[in-house]
Amino acid sequence: MRILILQNDIDDDAAFLATFLRVRSVAFDVILVGDAATLPATLQSYTGIAIMGGPNSVNDADPALRQVEDLIRVAANAAKPVLGHCLGGQLIATALGGRVCENPEPEVGWTNVAFNDSDLARAWFGEFAGTTRRLFQWHYETFSLPEGVTPLATSVACANQAFAYKNCLAMQFHIEVDATKLGRWSTTSDEELEPLSRIPTVQTGRQFADDMPIALIDSNALATRIYTRFLQLARRNE
Repeated sequence: MRILILQNDIDDDAAFLATFLRVRSVAFDVILVGDAATLPATLQSYTGIAIMGGPNSVNDADPALRQVEDLIRVAANAAKPVLGHCLGGQLIATALGGRVCENPEPEVGWTNVAFNDSDLARAWFGEFAGTTRRLFQWHYETFSLPEGVTPLATSVACANQAFAYKNCLAMQFHIEVDATKLGRWSTTSDEELEPLSRIPTVQTGRQFADDMPIALIDSNALATRIYTRFLQLARRNE
């Protein structure tokens, strides 16, 4: 088994996902997507793909993003699992024919996300299906639901928080965050977030760092459930 991780920004790494894979001795390659990136022409060497977030927009005229969408379609047609985190989830949406547009309000920090209680939600989220959990967000745009997908989660400020299609799971939230990543973001975010701090759905770096010790427990537990399902699906391609 070998997982391909597509990282869209140097500061938005795989974090808890990378730790999860290392602990389980699962091989993975990380490719930093960008103008100089060489993405694989096929997925023959990989059993699954995880796509991380980033500050850029799916709607940017960036050929590398179109290549990522092509790989998502190849994976979906080959029944190889795809996980999309934030921008990665938006790329899954556009790869399947959906749209990405500005969200009514930005969501930054710990936000309540409500999960559906369906068979598919239970398959991906286990005991978290049918519950509401505080998860980390950092997005200004959001995805629509492509035709044929199953919505799995929502929040007050963002109607579409997660959906599934075949073996693909698109998430608007950052389930991959760990203490190191959040600690770094909390100390480098003031210039961006302070002007937005009066918006109820935006936390400053200090606020989301203060909430981290408790909120991260649930986040990591849910991530473990999601990533376990991802590996179960990936093993079918060995």
